Amino acid sequence: MLLKHTLYYFLSRGVPGIVSFLAIAVYTRLLEPGEFGIYSLVLTLVSFCNVVFYQWLRMVLGRNYPAHRDSPDEFLAGVGTLFLLTTAVAGVAVLVAALLTEDATMRQFAAIALAMLVAHAAFDLVLALARAMLKPGLYGLLLGSKSVLAFAAGALLALSGLGAAAPIWGLTVGYALAIVLFGRKLVASMRPGQVARADLSAYLRYGMPLTAAFALSWVISGSDRVILTWLLDEAATGIYASGYDLGFQILTLVLVVVNTAAYPLVVNALERKGEDAARRQLRQNGEAILSLALAGAACLVIIGSPLIELVLAVEYRDGAKSIFLLVVVSSALAGIKSYYFDIAFQLARATHWQVVSVGVAAAVNVVLNLLLIPRFGILGAAWATVAAYAAALIISVLTGRRQFGLMPALPSLLKSAIPISALAALGCWAMLGIAGDATVLALVLGLVGAAIGYLAGALLFNTFGIRSAIWSRLGERMKS
Repeated sequence: MLLKHTLYYFLSRGVPGIVSFLAIAVYTRLLEPGEFGIYSLVLTLVSFCNVVFYQWLRMVLGRNYPAHRDSPDEFLAGVGTLFLLTTAVAGVAVLVAALLTEDATMRQFAAIALAMLVAHAAFDLVLALARAMLKPGLYGLLLGSKSVLAFAAGALLALSGLGAAAPIWGLTVGYALAIVLFGRKLVASMRPGQVARADLSAYLRYGMPLTAAFALSWVISGSDRVILTWLLDEAATGIYASGYDLGFQILTLVLVVVNTAAYPLVVNALERKGEDAARRQLRQNGEAILSLALAGAACLVIIGSPLIELVLAVEYRDGAKSIFLLVVVSSALAGIKSYYFDIAFQLARATHWQVVSVGVAAAVNVVLNLLLIPRFGILGAAWATVAAYAAALIISVLTGRRQFGLMPALPSLLKSAIPISALAALGCWAMLGIAGDATVLALVLGLVGAAIGYLAGALLFNTFGIRSAIWSRLGERMKS
């Protein structure tokens, strides 16, 4: 089941992934580093508001929908009401912040940022419902259409000379049109209705700690850009963001695909089949996340230089290369923590413990950014991010299994993850060496080599049940 759903979500995430790389390549050529820095900063702040105001509601939807699957109308009506109330609060907060700030740039972008925030939040809620309903086809259609529409609109506006506002308006248009074209039925199912007081209390107890946790996670991933802009300038932020997004998004994309498929499966197993089924599903999830995180990080380090040469404009390349290794390590640490070990807190409904790990990491990140950026620039910001994610992962590993005892131990998962990663890295290195120059063909061959090495290791160790699934399918075909 995990393999099947992962393949569905991989296809659905493939188009957005390709579009994201194209967007980085196009925007770093159409925007100056300072403009790209402003765009990155606004995007970061909108993401923060999205987490603070809306993340809890998406998590409530994902965690509780399986229990209401047979009669979801009342539950979804409550979700719709909570979304509208949350949007009203978010709108007032953003407008007040814009009036109070002395930063002219932030005042200039306040209105568009608010429009993007609401469109982003609505789109994410529709996506969360499609995922909870186990509809990967619809999920992929929504995500793919949003990416293509946002990129097309943003690129056209950038060509017209709109500057930093172009990609922001592009994203806003993409979110809105994707909902109108493909998410209307899901929006209609969340037509506002009454929310029982007992349900609201339970949702808030579950969701509010997650809001704090995800907000603190934003501090780890986003505060570096704010501090870079404050201590240095927008150009430094733009160069840092180009290298960070290129390295972080690639590996995160792979891990998000697996988690998107895996989390609903383990929740359904726990709710409908009991602890033994959940334990088996968690082992498969852990094997997939750890092996892909380690293998992906190793292969990205190998192909990093030619990738940067091909994707980024000349003025961004040296800075991106200087931080790429650290960004990849940060991405692997963040993915393992968020998409596997933090699941324990959510399954146990003990989300307040998740706040502890990210709280410590956020403090580490901010302190190190303030200390290291003035001396080392963007390299200092990258080192601070590595240290923060490492601290968060350690705390999550130590506390997670205490809250949800079904989680397999880390050493048992690493027994297969490490050799599989080595085989993937070897395949990537060998094929890239054959190709030689930094070309699209070289990157494709490197990725093909990595995929072959990973698949060979997965089959050898039966990672996430892939060998068993293949033998089972072959057996069914032979019987028929």
